[in-house]
Amino acid sequence: MQRGKNVVSVTEYMKLTVSLINRLVCILVSIPVSGAGCERAFSKLSRVKNELRSTMRAERLSGLMLMTVEKSIEEELNMQMCVDTFALKPKKS
Repeated sequence: MQRGKNVVSVTEYMKLTVSLINRLVCILVSIPVSGAGCERAFSKLSRVKNELRSTMRAERLSGLMLMTVEKSIEEELNMQMCVDTFALKPKKS
């Protein structure tokens, strides 16, 4: 009977180990290899701020930065649809 308990405990231990290894791999995959991405984002921030000065609100700056940094996502967007949606919004007084 003792042997059966050992098999169950080993099985539970293996399940826990695999779960923890899976979690560790997910964390390691999401950690950037270098700080180059952050440095690029800050250099783009200075470029966006220089071209438009500081006349924009934080919401617009955030949107422009997102578009600049995430170029791959922007390329998938239908820009004409975005422009049409923006044009249909009522003007703020």
